Amino acid sequence: MLSAPVSIFLSYSRKDEALMQELKGHLEPLQRGQLIRSWYDGCITPGQEWEPQIKKNLETAQIILLLISVDFINSEYCYNIELIKAIERHKTGSAYVIPVILRSCLWQEVPVGDMRLGQLQALPKNAQPISKWSDRDEAYTNVVEGLHRTIQALQKQREEHYQQAQAETKRQQQEAAEAQALAMAAQPITPNQKDDLSSEKGIDYTHLRDLLKAGNWRDADRETHEVMIRTMGKKAGAWFNSDELLNFPSTDLCTIDRLWVKYSQGKFGFSVQKQIYVECGGKLSGMYPGDKVWNEFCDRVGWLRTATT
Repeated sequence: MLSAPVSIFLSYSRKDEALMQELKGHLEPLQRGQLIRSWYDGCITPGQEWEPQIKKNLETAQIILLLISVDFINSEYCYNIELIKAIERHKTGSAYVIPVILRSCLWQEVPVGDMRLGQLQALPKNAQPISKWSDRDEAYTNVVEGLHRTIQALQKQREEHYQQAQAETKRQQQEAAEAQALAMAAQPITPNQKDDLSSEKGIDYTHLRDLLKAGNWRDADRETHEVMIRTMGKKAGAWFNSDELLNFPSTDLCTIDRLWVKYSQGKFGFSVQKQIYVECGGKLSGMYPGDKVWNEFCDRVGWLRTATT
């Protein structure tokens, strides 16, 4: 789900538990707004093995907050397990890793593999330790505001990935529909062969089939436009844009294409015209290909007629 809360792992030293709880309290508005779902070792229920739970949540969190202090750096578990794994995930791009500076220490110089901790952008502002702020609430608010910006960036990234996946799925469906139509067109036509008039939208393609069967191309062309308009849920005489065409139901696209290819003996149809367009040098980008390519394409499909004297 695009609206699923962002998972956050809190990595901290037990000696900083009071500061961690204060930060957790300031995260509550994001939690109540279902923007985040935070986890720390206090979420482990009695009877559960603590280490597998920590490693599981550390591995799956989308944001890892490192609550930095001298005690965090000196903790063998925080350094060798949680910090090392967090940096691994940072390098692979599978998690946002954000140091939150609780107390003064030389955290910037802490080596983690082939990098130093100071290479990560920290919170609060200017990496000023929370303990140094005259108003701690202001410090925590600054941290949460920075975290909120990161969450927004992550949500935008998630939306972009979703849109890309949807576009790729649609492209594959259209290619499959075209391939199916071409395969049907390549089959020998028998007098008693029954046409597949399938429609996702309940459209009746009988009239279009009859016009094509009779070789009435002009009326069939008009009927094709009308059934496509109805398929898109629009009124007769309307038009549709390129984005709407990209979302045209693949079953109906296949039915229309298959009928045209079959009754024109492979001369007409979306899939046929696409192949001709590519052969003429056209690119499937939705952009105008230039007069030369366009005129050649129009001539090949019979849209241009040379004047005779």
